[in-house]
Amino acid sequence: FAALLRIAQVESGAGLRQGFARFDLSAVAESVTEAYAPLAEERDQRLVATVPPGVAGFGDRSLVAQMLANLLENAVRHGRAGGCVALALRSGPPGGGPEVTVEDDGPGIPAAERERVFGRFVRLDAARATPGSGLGLALVRAVAGLHGASVALEDARPGLPAPGLRVVVLEASGRIGGRLHTLDDLPGRPEAGGVQVGSGYARLIAEAARLGIPLVGGGAEPREALYW
Repeated sequence: FAALLRIAQVESGAGLRQGFARFDLSAVAESVTEAYAPLAEERDQRLVATVPPGVAGFGDRSLVAQMLANLLENAVRHGRAGGCVALALRSGPPGGGPEVTVEDDGPGIPAAERERVFGRFVRLDAARATPGSGLGLALVRAVAGLHGASVALEDARPGLPAPGLRVVVLEASGRIGGRLHTLDDLPGRPEAGGVQVGSGYARLIAEAARLGIPLVGGGAEPREALYW
């Protein structure tokens, strides 16, 4: 019940964006990977993390950590015993956000089932022999959506009998880990995803609120910057 309540809260937003803040996404990815090393070791799996230092995050740090934990737990539990689970973090292009991939070498998920597994309590036949509630990917999608990110499922090893699963979380607008833009960057740059705000702070605040983009900065006036 608690997990269902959490998913509903995340899906609704419920004021969560107001608490968004900048955080070290690299450190979060490393910490979560380290936490799942013992579980991978129990299954004789190699757990490999490719995490460059200094990739910034912007959002709810604890929710992003929970999202990564759910992805790693799924990969370790459903990956092949004695196989490999890999997490990779990549910083995005200018104006874009980071990409996180988690992959395993297990049986994978058939293409026809990939949308369905994001539903609540959905567990495929191959997963029913392992512990779980069927809520893990539902929460992953909810957290990603809260941060303006997409979640895609792919074959990790296309064409093989056990193609594995690759989960790609991509934040296209840069609101999880995009670069910071000052007010001066915004006018005349809508093609970069910015907000056409003119010169007034009031409109900046209104436009950011309408789009759900948190304003950040430590100055006395709410003019420091926003993420896109």
